[in-house]
Amino acid sequence: MSRTASPISVSARAAQILQKAKGQRTLEKHYAERMEIILLANSGKRNMDIVNQLSICVDTVMKWKNRWRARQDVLLKLESDYDGGQVSDNYLLKEYKKVLSDLPRSGSTGHLTEADIALLQALACEAPGKYGLPVTVWTHQLLSEQAKKKGI
Repeated sequence: MSRTASPISVSARAAQILQKAKGQRTLEKHYAERMEIILLANSGKRNMDIVNQLSICVDTVMKWKNRWRARQDVLLKLESDYDGGQVSDNYLLKEYKKVLSDLPRSGSTGHLTEADIALLQALACEAPGKYGLPVTVWTHQLLSEQAKKKGI
């Protein structure tokens, strides 16, 4: 028993913006692929057709279609009526990219400040022998221990 993929809504303006953007040389590859998924889905292609055409896995197609579908009402409203004025194509493209962006990764954020990073880099450029270590090259462990001693 096969399932029918639920459709996504892409307005004519959104399709035009996505089509134009995915052809830009400066656009990151992952955005171009995700935009192509949305455009192909909008043209009525089945998931497996998209998978075969783009040589990607079906989970990827479903993931980006679901992300778009979850935000499509907001995107359509934004496009049609944003504070009663016309929204620029560049602004809409930024919003589309937000939808097609990766979610934040789990785990803790970095705890080092820019100053700490600069101090660590300076320490790494110094010879370990200067600190009484019997080696000529820093290891991560030795660098970490010496940074803790220096209060970095």
